[in-house]
Amino acid sequence: MPGGGATADVVTPGGQTCGRRRGRGSGGTARPRNAIPATRRHEDVLTPAVAAPTSQRAQRSLISRLLWVTALALIVFLGGTGFALDQGFRAAVATGVQERLEAEVYLLLGAARIERPYDPGLMPDSLAEPRLSTPGSGLHAQIVDDRGRILWRSRSLLGESLPVGPAPDIGQWQHDRIDFQDLRGAFRARLTVGIEAMAPGRALTFSVVEDRQFFERQVQGFRQRLWGWLVGTGTVLVLVQLLLMRWGLAPLRRLAGELARIEAGAADRLSADYPRELQGVTANLNTLLDASHAQLRRYRNALGDLAHSLKTPLAVLRATVDAPPAQPELLQTVREQSERLRSSMDYQLKRAAASGRRTLLAPVRVAPVLARLCASLEKVYADRGLCIESHCPDEAGFPGDEGDLFELLGNLLDNACKWGRSRVRVTITEVVPTAGPGPRLLIVVEDDGPGLPPDSLEQLLQRGVRADLRQPGHGIGLAVVAALVEAAGGRIDGGDSVLGGARIAVSL
Repeated sequence: MPGGGATADVVTPGGQTCGRRRGRGSGGTARPRNAIPATRRHEDVLTPAVAAPTSQRAQRSLISRLLWVTALALIVFLGGTGFALDQGFRAAVATGVQERLEAEVYLLLGAARIERPYDPGLMPDSLAEPRLSTPGSGLHAQIVDDRGRILWRSRSLLGESLPVGPAPDIGQWQHDRIDFQDLRGAFRARLTVGIEAMAPGRALTFSVVEDRQFFERQVQGFRQRLWGWLVGTGTVLVLVQLLLMRWGLAPLRRLAGELARIEAGAADRLSADYPRELQGVTANLNTLLDASHAQLRRYRNALGDLAHSLKTPLAVLRATVDAPPAQPELLQTVREQSERLRSSMDYQLKRAAASGRRTLLAPVRVAPVLARLCASLEKVYADRGLCIESHCPDEAGFPGDEGDLFELLGNLLDNACKWGRSRVRVTITEVVPTAGPGPRLLIVVEDDGPGLPPDSLEQLLQRGVRADLRQPGHGIGLAVVAALVEAAGGRIDGGDSVLGGARIAVSL
């Protein structure tokens, strides 16, 4: 399985991945009928970056968006809280007014001489509540009998009478609001008591009315204090939120600054001291930057190596052209040097075009690519009756470009098919490490051929080295595999297979 060539442009299989096909020939080393061309087109990936069109309408910053959302939430929350507290306080003040009026009724009931309800001296001249004797005080009282006749009214009424209306039942309280003179919505409390002992079948109704100005003053005072505190609290909370957001988003501003420094060429990587929530982003950005720098280095190295490798063949060709004619070996020399030029260019371009690891994009599914390659190689080597077995889980993913995957698997499988006698097996698994960012892809390709010479894998991974010069190829297949594995940050191991031939394992 030692030398190899590049693969690609395979045909989608119409059947299973592995099948034993009996050809007209038996074992041996047969030359493939069809060459498998390279799958990747070498394009210039060092194109200048095109600036994205700037939006005419500037986007709001994260802080302004969060402030708007926070302010809206505070307005809704504090507004609802203020409304609930206002309604609760109004109900509490109204209940307090009703209880105070009930107390006034009890005071009147205690001071009344109900044993003589129709005498002029029903109520004493001096009352416990001075407001009942003060005109315009807003507190008024009145006593009527069950026939609606007014028996007594407070001096604060100045001779006016309170609305009578239907009286409540004996022993029952009645609380309502009335309009009286210039009073609107005044509070009224009424209690009917029976005087059976003094006048059988008769009853007296005590009424106390209070202006709502006292109630409104209490409510307005509470509202002013309440909304003042709520507005002050909301302002403080917005300012605190602004400070917290500026402090919390400081790592993002620092990240933007470091990216600007990288763009200006003042730095190569992002620093590592970021919060845990941003470490995944910064790690992926650093990986992307490293991959970009590594690919740039590969292009520079490939161009240098290509220029160096072309110097000798060009010198030989020049000397051949300058040599005297009629030398039959000159044609063979030109043919060999031309083949060497093409081999060097193919290898350097393939190595430079390797995309390396892709951490910010979804991994490429391996199973469909492997099925297409196996079906294509079975057709290419159909005359030898090779059985290509493949084992790959559906969820296995390759952390790179699909073209790189075709190159990697194609070169490994094509090399195994050239050296295998009747059987080639490829096994792909995902190994979850005990510590690391994610699973690693393990590719194992085995054959039943002559196997690898001892300690020869490192040498065979070099460009132009072949284990057997009788096999077709230029010795760059495994060198391309080595370049792809190096770009993906993996490793290659070789050894003996249980099938009797070579075993090459690639860990990505």
